[in-house]
Amino acid sequence: MDKDYVKEVIEGLGGAKVLMDEMDEYHEIVARMRKERPSLVERHPDKWVAMGQKGVLAIGDSMDEVLREVESQGLHGTDVVMDFLDTDPPLLIL
Repeated sequence: MDKDYVKEVIEGLGGAKVLMDEMDEYHEIVARMRKERPSLVERHPDKWVAMGQKGVLAIGDSMDEVLREVESQGLHGTDVVMDFLDTDPPLLIL
């Protein structure tokens, strides 16, 4: 891949600092979701949830329903972490 092309794409997205800040924010949301997931599963079993910087933004029966609610708040699916609050997750053998 052409180095100049990569630089152009990064600059078009706001620059390296903006991208790094957005990645840091995403990781913070993932960590918060991981921490709050047990209580969310207890309160909203087998529902979809979207979490953003300000906490839980939407809960619903389908991913589409939750995405519509997120978008109605002026956000995109890429602005949130979504998860299915499965009460019977599949068993993983590692």
